[in-house]
Amino acid sequence: MNISTRFTEFAMTGAFFWISQFVLFGFVHEDELMTYLPQWMGVLYGYEVLIPQALQGAMGAMLTAFGLIGIFVTGLVMDLLGVYFTPLERIIFNRHVSRNHDWLNGATAECSPSVHADYIQLKENFGTGFIVPPKKTMLRLSLGRQCRRIQAFLFSYIHVFSDNAMPEMLIDNVHLWRTTRAISTTLLFLGFEILVLYFHVDANPESSVAASAMAPGGGLATSVAIAYGLFLLSGALTLSAYTRMCFSLFTLACATRGKSR
Repeated sequence: MNISTRFTEFAMTGAFFWISQFVLFGFVHEDELMTYLPQWMGVLYGYEVLIPQALQGAMGAMLTAFGLIGIFVTGLVMDLLGVYFTPLERIIFNRHVSRNHDWLNGATAECSPSVHADYIQLKENFGTGFIVPPKKTMLRLSLGRQCRRIQAFLFSYIHVFSDNAMPEMLIDNVHLWRTTRAISTTLLFLGFEILVLYFHVDANPESSVAASAMAPGGGLATSVAIAYGLFLLSGALTLSAYTRMCFSLFTLACATRGKSR
């Protein structure tokens, strides 16, 4: 893993998360934000005067460092929470497995029996439809390890037998997929957050978001529509990026097999 590349990705996705939070609270809780922000700044200033004079010059650098670390950690958390989209990604992956069965059968058979057994299980039991009965859904969840092993097999196959080790096109698509999935996780979080904020009752019901949403002409229907739109957008972005990555992965693996034979 290229550390500088991953750091850049985490920084971008972490910054996107916090910018979206500021924008959301600026629109939804503008009055509360303008009321409490000076108080928070006053608290920070109170702690600053307690710091020794020799260290006050380094306060700006320390706060900047803490801010960068916080953004980086947020990006890392968004990347880890992206596993929410894994069940949908597995459907896309198995569609590619089904489409490339003609050469995958021979490629996995030349590897260890466990890899070939995983491929056969996916081919025969997973299916390609998005909507399936609950029993089929449970079966798909149980085949998660097989999906990961076949995907790892394809990456390893390209890395070992390709002249270029890992082609730049595939690397770019993997980075794009991971970054898009982290951004989509932020959009998903925003959707849930909008619903929670619109049903939250403040201490003063007359100024609460819930009261204004429930009032005639209020924003309840709008908030639900926005949240639903964010849910759909997050899924569409992730699946689109993952589909591009799968096209590159399977095409390069097929070309590598043809060249190595």
